[in-house]
Formats: sequence, C-alpha cells, structure tokens
Amino acid sequence: MTGTKRGCLACGGNGCGRNKLTMKEFDTAEQLAIKLKPQHKFLGEQDERSGTTWLEEMERKTEGHPEVIKYLWLKHHSEPRVWDRVTNKQVCPTHCYESYAYCLRIIKGRYRQKYDTDEHLQKAESQFNRCIQGRDSVPEFVDRLEILANELCHLGAAPLEYTLKWRLFTGLSNDKVRDKVDNYVAKSSYSYERFRNKVLSQAQRVEQLGKVSYRDSRSSAKIYMVSNVKDYVKNDEGDSRLVDLGVPMVIGEVKLQGKPTTALFDTGAEASLITYSWLEEYAPKVQYEDIIIPRITTADGSGMAILGSVMLTVATNNIEIVDRFIVTSDDLSVPLLLGCTTLSKLKTSIVITTNGMNIVTNVVDVPKIQKKGELLE
Repeated sequence: MTGTKRGCLACGGNGCGRNKLTMKEFDTAEQLAIKLKPQHKFLGEQDERSGTTWLEEMERKTEGHPEVIKYLWLKHHSEPRVWDRVTNKQVCPTHCYESYAYCLRIIKGRYRQKYDTDEHLQKAESQFNRCIQGRDSVPEFVDRLEILANELCHLGAAPLEYTLKWRLFTGLSNDKVRDKVDNYVAKSSYSYERFRNKVLSQAQRVEQLGKVSYRDSRSSAKIYMVSNVKDYVKNDEGDSRLVDLGVPMVIGEVKLQGKPTTALFDTGAEASLITYSWLEEYAPKVQYEDIIIPRITTADGSGMAILGSVMLTVATNNIEIVDRFIVTSDDLSVPLLLGCTTLSKLKTSIVITTNGMNIVTNVVDVPKIQKKGELLE
C-alpha cells in the first residue's frame, strides 16, 4: 500500500530513521499478533459482527500494543478473502512503524465501509428482537443481548434504554426471576444497568435456592400406581435418568412417533413435555415452533427453560393421538412427560381407593370400586 521504489510514503520518502522496523521486531510482532487470537475469525458478509464491531474486538485484544501488531492481528484473524478485499491485494507496508500506522488507518476505514451495511443492520435488529434466554444461563443471556445491543450501536441504531430493559425482561425463561423484577422494568428511575444488576442478583439467588435438596421430606409425596407399567424406582433395569429416589415415579410404556419409549404419567401437569435431546432422538425431522409459550412452573416452584412446542404422535396399546408437547431444555428430570390433557385423550381413568390411586389407560368406563362389606356383581 505504501511501499515504493523510492521508500516509505508515510515518512515522506526520506528514510524511516527511528521508525524503521527490524526483521527481529517484525517477527516478534507477528508471533504476538497470532497469539492474541479471537474466539472466531472474521468472515465478512457471513459474520454476525459488523466491521466496526470487529475493529472494537481488535482494539480490546491488542490494547497497549503498537499499530504494527494491530495491523498484523487483522491480517491473521480475518478470512483471506476478506483481507484481500479490504487491502485490494496491494503490496504490504514497508518495514516502518509509521507505514503500518498509516496503512492501519486506511484498513479500518475499509472494514467499516464494506461491512457496516444495511443488510447487516437488518440482521442485527432481527436477532435483537428475537433474543431469548433459551437454554443459556441468565448471565449468558445478558451477555448475548448486550453484544447485539452494542452491534446496533456500532451501526448507528442504538436501542432505547426502555427497549433494552423490556427485551431483557421478556427474554427471561425463569419465571421466578421474572416475578422478582416485574415491578422494576417499567420504572423510569431504573436505568438499564441497575435493572440488569437486579436481574443477575435475583438469578443468582434462585440458582442457589435451587441447589437445596428436599429428598427427606417424604410426608407429602404422592405415590401413583399404574397398570401395565414399570416402576423404575424398584426396577434396576430402568433408565437411570428417570430415577429420583426422593419421590417415587411411575413410568408408562408408550410409542412416540411410532417408536417404543417410556414416559412419566403425571396427572398434576397441565402440559406434556419433551426434552430437546429426546425430540432429536425420536423425531429428528420434526421442527419445533419457536412461539410464545405460557409460563410453566415445576412442582417445587422453579421456572423451566422453554424452547418451543411441537405436535407429536403418541400411542398406547389401543389408542393413537396427535398432541402438542412443549420442548424444554435437557435439565428436565425426565425426558418425556405426559400431562393431564394428553392422558385424557388417551382415555386414562383415575380410580381412587383406600389403597391409593390407580391409573388405568385405554378404558372409557371407570371400573366400579368395591366398597367395604359389598360384593361386586
């Protein structure tokens, strides 16, 4: 870019003098630039980062270093085709510190010109508006949201503070955290930084409370007896992921998408649930809908990470239905749970006797219960 037969244009063609860069200094600078590598290379149009965001990352990684290292950092951590485009395949700077500083100013302008585009702005706005917690932790979700907000700032479309607060609030998957910060999201006196710190503080408290074990509190535990199913608490051959020795669980045999599997029969659940990994295993071609799902709270009051919903075929021996399942993260205690609505469609009857509750599937009429001292006809 600046090299000519007459010498360095950055120094006026009169010799570089004290600005001269020796080969040893160049080799050291190049090794250091390679060592300070980012998490991902810059892919140009295919990258989620704009040109300005990429330059900001370069400045953070090379803070305190001379321009020659910054220039070499951009060269080694951008895709070759991207680097060729911003340099126009011209000759590299001469071995002069001023030459690298001069070329760096030109290169930075070209990164912004070529990769701060309207298309990138539209993509960043779409990602920001659809940003939700998903399977991430609350701190990870906050970081991801702020990265998108910074991206919009670099592109000249910074979101309003209230918009940022509302996006953070609506994107939370943990209902307990949402309930704790519900009263602060609309307060104009609460800045985004203050609201974010409140969210992170409540998320940390909820996480710490979630680690408390209540397995000794068995007095309120309900035991369900299901006909023609296996009790995996007593059967060592069951799936270890379905075992919780604190609360006995009863597992029923069903077919999901035509494949035999096991499911937890939970008459207290309003919705049927399936984990993401279970969905990938039994219905890999079925895409779940990323739509707004009502809040779901587990029995212990904790929130649940909801990814979307999907329509699946579930069947027992005599009945096959298509019902909606909510897709959750893999931290659910069971991979497949049949809720009250699904059990009702499968014609599941619940019989209450003095010995407990008996769940019978595939019957329409409830079996008659024998009373004490009465003979059945």
